[in-house]
Amino acid sequence: MRLSDAIAAYERANLDEHGPLATAGFSAFYRSGQGLAVSRIAPVTEEGNEEAAAFCRRFLTQLDELDGSALEGQERLSLAVLRSAIERREAASRYYWYEPCVTPYRSFIGTFRSIFRAFDVESDEARTRYLAVIRDVGLYARAVRAKVAGQVERGIVLPRRAIPPIVALHRAAVDAVRSPFLPPPEKLAVLDETLRARFLNDAQNAIRTEVSPALQELADDLAGAYLAAASDTIGQSSYPGGAGYYDYLVRANTTLDLDAKTIHERGLSTVDALRNSMAEQRERLGFRGSAPEFHFSLRHDARFVPTRAEQIGDRLELFARRADDVMPALFSKKPSAPFGVKRLPPDLEGGMTFGYYQPGAKAGETGYYIYNGSKLEERSLLSLASLALHELVPGHHYEISISRENESLPRFRAFQSISTYIAAYHEGWAEYAADLGKELGIYEDPYDLYGRYALDIFISSRLVVDTGLNALGWSLERAAEFMRTNTLMSETEIDSELLRYATDLPAQSLSYKLGSLTFADLREKARTQLGSAFDVRAFHERIVQNGGMPLTLVKAEIDRFIGGDR
Repeated sequence: MRLSDAIAAYERANLDEHGPLATAGFSAFYRSGQGLAVSRIAPVTEEGNEEAAAFCRRFLTQLDELDGSALEGQERLSLAVLRSAIERREAASRYYWYEPCVTPYRSFIGTFRSIFRAFDVESDEARTRYLAVIRDVGLYARAVRAKVAGQVERGIVLPRRAIPPIVALHRAAVDAVRSPFLPPPEKLAVLDETLRARFLNDAQNAIRTEVSPALQELADDLAGAYLAAASDTIGQSSYPGGAGYYDYLVRANTTLDLDAKTIHERGLSTVDALRNSMAEQRERLGFRGSAPEFHFSLRHDARFVPTRAEQIGDRLELFARRADDVMPALFSKKPSAPFGVKRLPPDLEGGMTFGYYQPGAKAGETGYYIYNGSKLEERSLLSLASLALHELVPGHHYEISISRENESLPRFRAFQSISTYIAAYHEGWAEYAADLGKELGIYEDPYDLYGRYALDIFISSRLVVDTGLNALGWSLERAAEFMRTNTLMSETEIDSELLRYATDLPAQSLSYKLGSLTFADLREKARTQLGSAFDVRAFHERIVQNGGMPLTLVKAEIDRFIGGDR
């Protein structure tokens, strides 16, 4: 097998809606993310999981037979990234019963909503396909119900306090008239009035008959037998065999050889250093009271409390534009894809603390940061400069767009999905990018700099509380007190974030700070060893042009950069 054949075979498998990798809706999500037609959402089943694992093992055997010794440049990296992606996918299959599928951050409702919103319904064929995919959602909900029952049998049940919002989320989606699976108005607008009314009626009827009953049954099970099996214990180590699962998650999300205790200790030292920096900044601002007193004043300062959701979006875009204007100081190229901000759909805002970046489906299309505009009295404008750099420029929008527009990258690397996504790379880069605001002059206002510190200490505190909750036996109360003491987060934000770490995405939050520290360490290593020959613009381009990779591969690439391989 040649490398090009291996890449093509893997891409075909990812796109095959009836193939071994389609399980749990993967291929539908993968296709939709690239602007391709979707005709099926495969259910989540143990059989599908085993089929995917077997495919990965066979594929790895074939890769072992491929002679990679003569490969150079992007081909060498493509083989390494491909192998890593398949190895991680096979490893994930071993923990099928531990992976949750009914949490706010992991709900299939939000994932499938994005598929339906991207659906083109202009043709008869597309509308027929749309109705068929709606029916698949009902099958998927019943498959989730079966998996949830299997998790109860195995003692893998979310903590009691996490369940009511999950039940509410699924019950809210039962209503066929306001279903998240209906086509959005902008998609329907292309149809004439008669056709639009008929298709909308057909879609609502399909939801009413195929989806709503399945969602209601799932919600009833979650509120019944599932809730009855729940306890007040929290974290992955509270499950039978859960400690091993968390060890796997740490490796998968950080791509570093670090254990939970080491990460916890590094988090404590990083938080202490940031506390000192924030104390120095308060002194520069002329504040003589304690940190809690200053933070209390910030939470009640009208300058930083939004009164309209649009203020959040406007401020995010303002700082992203400022950063974009001064990018040439640290970067040699800009992506052609524009960027912007949008508000989250209101029904999704309750389950998210902030929001997320959503790239365009095709290279060159606008990428948006989708922000949370709810509960304005609990939100702050203080850290939005830092957040704008993290999510847009030179953070997620920049690095994702640059790799998508790099024509030398094969599609599976340029258009990364959950098959090749590396949290430590993408989130680590975004946090490293937010810190670059100090060099780019974005934090000239001392309050914006304090806001950067505030977001940084929040990100860094995750190293402590994520490992504490999932590996070291911390209670929610202890973790909440740590964040209350060291961050500016509101009680609502602390509550949702801690449940996220312990239930939705354990170990994922570790990737942000550990990744950013890795990029900063690599930059210092290159600067020290290259001396006057060090070019920060070339250093940054070497990282982002390759797309997401395990940090071990990034380190190897920077060693080549230092050695003169430009």
